[in-house]
Amino acid sequence: MKPFDLPLSYQLTPGVQRSFQNLKSSLGRLPALYAVMGYSPAALEGFMALDEALSRGVFTRKEREAIAIIVSQVNDCQYCLAWHTAEALKTGLTRDEIKAIRLDQVKDRKLNAIVKLAKSMVESQGHPEESLQLRFYMAGFQESGAVELAGLVSLWIFSNYLYALTPVAIDFPLPDLD
Repeated sequence: MKPFDLPLSYQLTPGVQRSFQNLKSSLGRLPALYAVMGYSPAALEGFMALDEALSRGVFTRKEREAIAIIVSQVNDCQYCLAWHTAEALKTGLTRDEIKAIRLDQVKDRKLNAIVKLAKSMVESQGHPEESLQLRFYMAGFQESGAVELAGLVSLWIFSNYLYALTPVAIDFPLPDLD
């Protein structure tokens, strides 16, 4: 599949250009996958709004990155694995913990419940095993957590699918986990 070209500034609306400036300010760069989202102001705005809203939800930043990693692992999205592994390291997750997330071998009870349910949601196209839902609630989550988990899984599936459709160059290395 032919990769998408990154849009040129004249192809972007003023709103998208402002969003890109904000991303550059907060991330220090404009990741290529966000740049591709700029072809659709509605998609970029929706993605960023959902990501921002869910960042204020019940999951910690570490937990959100773990969700992104397991979703990207199931979907074999190398771009998102590279990005979220780098971000997970910034949250304090260790290389061994990230490797365990990718292998679905998380030892922490709460994080294990999150990762297993997210993985099952992706693999079953939204119909996870009931036992994994029960384990999620037994780990201390409420209905709000289940709703937000569905939102985060959907958010990362979108970015995984966008990469599969557009295979832009991965603009940062996948950290070595060995």
